[in-house]
Amino acid sequence: MSAAFGAIAPVFLLLALGFALGRRQFPAVGFWPAVERLVYWCLFPALLLRTTAGVESGGAVMLGIALAVLGPIGLVMTLVTLGAPLLGLAGRMIPAVAQAATRQNVYIAFAAAQGLWGEPALAPLAIAVAAYVPGVNVASALLLGLHAATRPRPAVLARALLLNPLVLASAAGLVLGQTGWHPPFVLDETLRVLAMASLPLALLATGAGLVWRGAGGRELAWLAAASAFKLAGLPLLTLATALALGLPPLPLAVVVLFASLPLSPTAYVQTRAMGGHAGFMANAVALQTLLAMASLPVVMGLLESWNP
Repeated sequence: MSAAFGAIAPVFLLLALGFALGRRQFPAVGFWPAVERLVYWCLFPALLLRTTAGVESGGAVMLGIALAVLGPIGLVMTLVTLGAPLLGLAGRMIPAVAQAATRQNVYIAFAAAQGLWGEPALAPLAIAVAAYVPGVNVASALLLGLHAATRPRPAVLARALLLNPLVLASAAGLVLGQTGWHPPFVLDETLRVLAMASLPLALLATGAGLVWRGAGGRELAWLAAASAFKLAGLPLLTLATALALGLPPLPLAVVVLFASLPLSPTAYVQTRAMGGHAGFMANAVALQTLLAMASLPVVMGLLESWNP
């Protein structure tokens, strides 16, 4: 547990520092949203491209990782949607709760996995992200389109997916990895330096963007329920799926860690853009990030004892 705490503590210290800097609008108004865009469009894609290009896992393992990540998420989203009348959910609350119970912060994933298991954990995690990003973005957009104010046109949705820098970087890296092509030293070093800058800046920007917008009794109850399931139920469901698929120890541990992460701020951005319940999502991001300070060290300690 001590090693797990040591691996995750810097992540939350950076989030806390980012939160403090964001509240003071230091170093300038609009600085942290600009950093977030830099990470999203340039730095983090460099990390994904370089990592996925070095993936050496067999096709069966890659497929197993993708299924272990997307299977539980798809199941939960489907159950929330179909069971909404029984759960007392309606309108914009349906996609809000479904997303709050399933979506992950991929920046924290890379920082936590690297801190606990080092470089070997990045390859299976990159495969997980390569499957997760397009799958969850499409599913979330469809849910929001059914229940939110703005319905996405198929052409707009396809264009957004094809131009998503995380999707492009993951796909390009996997293709290059399968061809056996190795980038020239100068290019590889450039990608490495960009990748090194991505995680600390991403965590600081995430912390700076945390807000709490107030919530009523029923909404607060759904925030608590979705967050509790996200941080405890989804990891257990993912563990069962990974065991059923026969994943090796390290990929299994990585997908369980990935499932245990708090909600991503990109879920709030997407929800706001499509007329969904943005206030609920902003609160869910803040609440889950706070709760993950307690839950994530426990999960990582259990995975550490797994000794992948």
